[in-house]
Amino acid sequence: TAQHAKISGLVHIGNGSQIGEGVVLQGPVIIGENVVLEQCTIGPYVTISSGSEIRRARIDDSIILDNANINIDMHITHSIIGKHVTLTKKDTDGGRSMIVGDKTRVEL
Repeated sequence: TAQHAKISGLVHIGNGSQIGEGVVLQGPVIIGENVVLEQCTIGPYVTISSGSEIRRARIDDSIILDNANINIDMHITHSIIGKHVTLTKKDTDGGRSMIVGDKTRVEL
């Protein structure tokens, strides 16, 4: 279902994945099974693992592991996003809540 996407280079899209409008895929890119992409730019050099949902982000040179949910207008580069991670914009301007694992680097 990538009829509305702009695709260039080598791109693999797994079974059951949904590629919505406003998606740009710049290979090499590997999209796992049952991934949802909407209004985002992916690639080059990106792997998105199964069950992940990406909306509004620009991602390059990165690995997104299983069932990640990224719904934020942000450029993500040179990153590894773990399993079941959620990245979203907080509606209020008061402080941020984070759970950050061992040996993790966060640049804000």
